[in-house]
Amino acid sequence: MEFDQKKLIIFDFDGVFNLESMEAYYHTYDLAMRESEVNLDSVAQREVIDRAWGASHKDIVLELLREAAGGSRDPDSVPIIDPELLDAVIKKYEEILAEDFCEMIQPVPGAVPMLGRLASRYALALNTAADPTVLLEQVMPKLKIEPGMFQGGMMMALDLIDDRLAKPKPHPYTTQKIMERNGVEPAQTIMVGDSGSDVETALYAGIDDIYVPLTGKLTAEEAAEYGVETLPDVTHLERRLESKSSNFSPYPIDALGTIR
Repeated sequence: MEFDQKKLIIFDFDGVFNLESMEAYYHTYDLAMRESEVNLDSVAQREVIDRAWGASHKDIVLELLREAAGGSRDPDSVPIIDPELLDAVIKKYEEILAEDFCEMIQPVPGAVPMLGRLASRYALALNTAADPTVLLEQVMPKLKIEPGMFQGGMMMALDLIDDRLAKPKPHPYTTQKIMERNGVEPAQTIMVGDSGSDVETALYAGIDDIYVPLTGKLTAEEAAEYGVETLPDVTHLERRLESKSSNFSPYPIDALGTIR
């Protein structure tokens, strides 16, 4: 299929549109564990978080507690976690996230104007495991990103509830649902994400046009092993798409399609 027939861009959010998000998440999980009197050193915590990245925060808390209990990746010897402790750490995490997270992140310069211009050419969608309340009520306002820019829809972990635990990234379910809602095929879709789970969910969904902003989650070498393209940051996406499209306007266009 010709590149000019691309219709949909699906973005991950954390790291792609905000700076220092991983450090903010590490801090939030660490503080939630410490304030709940659960001992797990920061290096082990980061390894668990990185390994589980793409799952919901509830699933990541569960994995942290299993690790703190001397957990094993062997499914036949997974520690049983007290449900009350699990609920307490999740609640503490959500409280800290709401209070501290936005203070630690910064916008990627130039990302919002780029989204406005891309929205005049493509349907834009969001596929993220971020907490929807924090994302919509705190993070997006701070970054000055309007939810309406993602006219292709926003698929978040808690949208799925029953399906979420069984089908987090890298399962292709959420990506397939976004394409289905927009009436497009994988060949008409572009994926932008900065983690291995983002790349894998796109590949499993049949998308082969994938861009990885180098935020630190994947190295250029690791991205090359997947066979995908890298970007210094998400703002370089527009120029990369322009280089591939015969119809891409060289002039800045706002969200209403007006050349400026």
